[in-house]
Amino acid sequence: MARAQLPHDIRISSRNDTYGALLPIRLGDGKDIRFGISVWVESRRQASDVVVTAELPEGVTLSSINTDKGTCGIANNLITCNMGIVGAEGQQAFDWSGAITVLVRPTRDGTITLTSRITASEPDPNPSNNTATATATVNPPKSRKRVRFF
Repeated sequence: MARAQLPHDIRISSRNDTYGALLPIRLGDGKDIRFGISVWVESRRQASDVVVTAELPEGVTLSSINTDKGTCGIANNLITCNMGIVGAEGQQAFDWSGAITVLVRPTRDGTITLTSRITASEPDPNPSNNTATATATVNPPKSRKRVRFF
């Protein structure tokens, strides 16, 4: 007899972790934007087959993806992190369960938005917290002043 899947809440959040995130990045300065994604299981049970996806935003190239649990890859501009089983039996509810870091290099100025989503095998009673966004502002390159000699 198959064991019934008990519902529990998985949750995701994302943020701009770039050093000096309150200050805009200037296009062409050679700096990456660092987006951090955090995963929680808000239950005393484990979540299985946890997958986090994020579409690579327009105006960036991927520098790297890292996770502290599972593996990440990219295909057709879709970042996919297979985190497997997340959470630990008997831990306090709302325990942090995993992290992903996405580094991107801007190729245009303006607002860069990364939207991430999380899924798991078990039913989720609160899917409203399964999507998160983070933004970064990229300013145009500095204009170079020309000095004219007459």
